[in-house]
Amino acid sequence: RRDQRRDALWRLFVAAFGMMQVMMYAIPAYLAPAGDMSFDASQLMRWASFVLTVPVVAYSAAPFFTGAWRSLAGGTLGMDVPVALGIAVAFGASLAATLAGSGDVYYDSVTMFVFLLLAGRHLEMLARQRAARSLDHLERAVPEFANRLSDFPRTLASQRVAAASLRRGDLVLVKPGEPLPADGVVVQGSGEVNEALLTGESHPVAKAAGDRVIGGSINVSDVLVVRAEKVGPDTVLSSIRRLVERAAAEKPRFLALADRAAPLFVLVVIALAFVAGYIWLQVEPSRALPVAVAVLVATC
Repeated sequence: RRDQRRDALWRLFVAAFGMMQVMMYAIPAYLAPAGDMSFDASQLMRWASFVLTVPVVAYSAAPFFTGAWRSLAGGTLGMDVPVALGIAVAFGASLAATLAGSGDVYYDSVTMFVFLLLAGRHLEMLARQRAARSLDHLERAVPEFANRLSDFPRTLASQRVAAASLRRGDLVLVKPGEPLPADGVVVQGSGEVNEALLTGESHPVAKAAGDRVIGGSINVSDVLVVRAEKVGPDTVLSSIRRLVERAAAEKPRFLALADRAAPLFVLVVIALAFVAGYIWLQVEPSRALPVAVAVLVATC
């Protein structure tokens, strides 16, 4: 996950740097009155913008092209297809205009588009990883070892065993600061238990003989003797973990419907882009490409 975040940040940084620098070269062309900027100055800015846009398209936008190729290879049309098509068409048209020395260039639009999409996907990735980290906390909540009592109540002498080896009815000794290895009932002792991991309540809860305790909660005061009643996959934490894993694996009904509709949506969008471009080609050829690219970009 750390490598994934680092890679995403580098791609975002390259796109942001390219976007800002290309915009610096685009602003004079936007603001200068017609005829004020010489052909050589205009071409210099175009070539400088091209050089700065190449890393954005080749490196920062690489995940979009990879995703589009994977979709096409799998016989589907994912949302990366119009993204990659929009970037490629806008960049290709800009390069053609730069080589010809006439026509509009869209380097600033390409770099800004890539940056905004990467920023959105970066936030989405952080949200997914935050959910995964919460699952990791659940995994680590139950201790690996437990102090099992073999001769209670005559003595509190315990044997250190793997928590996974506990069976229902086993008596365990939980010292202050230790997590409970299983769900159970307090047999001896009284004190306070922190159940914040499960309930979100930061204040410890008082427990005495006969009270139920939950595996993974922390004993924060005195020594407790607990009889294990639910162990392994039967504990509350295990149930929560299974629910989280199932929620991550299963798609909601509306999301599944959207996934089924996406290929048709993308196909219609691409068709509309070509139709719009063709119509404008008959009416005003200079606007055909910007309109076609705009239809593709707007869907993303």
